[in-house]
Amino acid sequence: MRQTEAFWQGEFGNEYTERNRGRIEINKRFFTRAFMAAEWFDSLIEFGAGSGENLMALNELAPKMTLVGVDINPLAYQMLEKNLDKCESALALQGSFLNMTFPKYDCAMTKGVLIHMAPEDLQTAYEKLYETAGRYILIAEYFSPEPREIEYRQHAGKLWTRDFGGEMLDKYPDLKLLDVSFHYNRTTGQDNITAWLMEKDA
Repeated sequence: MRQTEAFWQGEFGNEYTERNRGRIEINKRFFTRAFMAAEWFDSLIEFGAGSGENLMALNELAPKMTLVGVDINPLAYQMLEKNLDKCESALALQGSFLNMTFPKYDCAMTKGVLIHMAPEDLQTAYEKLYETAGRYILIAEYFSPEPREIEYRQHAGKLWTRDFGGEMLDKYPDLKLLDVSFHYNRTTGQDNITAWLMEKDA
């Protein structure tokens, strides 16, 4: 198992899961803006879904949408499975999405996940997003024009920021950038997040 994955699978990942709860209304506002430039779609998979608060927000916005969440942390998976049981059509999966294969969904997304992946694993993560997305890719992460590491809660080697969207666009020339939205912490109640919405060339 990759070192960063083992870290998130353990107690620190449990603490992260507990910390990031109670944000469904905030997430509804986030996704309403992040997907503004997209036609509405029928299915979505989230890599690193945590307890499922992003997917529950999407379920409230689009109750008929098929939702799939994947997370490596056992506690997060238990909560994800319980939360997705409330949705009309949803599936929770446990494991590393880097090592899994999936059918295509209309949209593949991450939110606050790529920043916690070791740089050497990013190309695999990009490939999973691209291969799994039938039409749209949404990446919502911290932005920096140049790659840099940031100490995360007194831990080194656990958070990096860079131009994730730009790297995806460079890697896959058939991707079209539909929109970039910045979500400011003073108005959202979450961290400063940049969301890149991309569409695959039909």
